[in-house]
Amino acid sequence: MADIAIYHQHLSVRLVRDSSVLTWRAVAKDGFTLPPQQATVRPSATYVGSGETADFELTPDAPGDLRLEIDRDGPFQFHVAVPLHLVAK
Repeated sequence: MADIAIYHQHLSVRLVRDSSVLTWRAVAKDGFTLPPQQATVRPSATYVGSGETADFELTPDAPGDLRLEIDRDGPFQFHVAVPLHLVAK
């Protein structure tokens, strides 16, 4: 994921199923692979600043519907929910 906005300096990003925040594993930051001690499984809620990129791996436990939610607080508030539908192989 990447944030290149000028006026939306920090975005809150999370991956949810129903109302539960899922977990993902951080694998890279700004184009660089994270060292093992930082490449950990964690709740899928993070902040992304302008110009930053972050890569995460998701291992879903079941098929179904997820949402990637992106929020901005402050004078230019917004909320975007991107629907994702997972299917079994």
